[in-house]
Amino acid sequence: MRRGLFSGIIITCLFVFFGCNVKTQQDGSYNSSHKDSIKLTTATFKTANGWGYIVMANDSIFIKQPIIPAVQGVKSFVTEADAAKVGDLIITKIKAHQKPIISITDLKALNIVE
Repeated sequence: MRRGLFSGIIITCLFVFFGCNVKTQQDGSYNSSHKDSIKLTTATFKTANGWGYIVMANDSIFIKQPIIPAVQGVKSFVTEADAAKVGDLIITKIKAHQKPIISITDLKALNIVE
């Protein structure tokens, strides 16, 4: 239940964030050039039990993830590299206009879970 709520909040934030950055031209068409200028970066941080990641949008925290998404329980990433890989995948998904949701399949592909 908590993960579903968290995912819903993240998706809503993305729609608001990107929706507010699309400008309407005089003829009613959309100009997404501002959206394309958003700089997305990742950073890792130490947690009490491991590592987490942050996705930054224009140097502001956009997503702060202290636990591994999609897994049961509250578990931090074991290594800093694992946290960075998932943060990078989130950016890849956003740039591909996909939802920034991490699945167990994604984690398996990154060799983070078995």
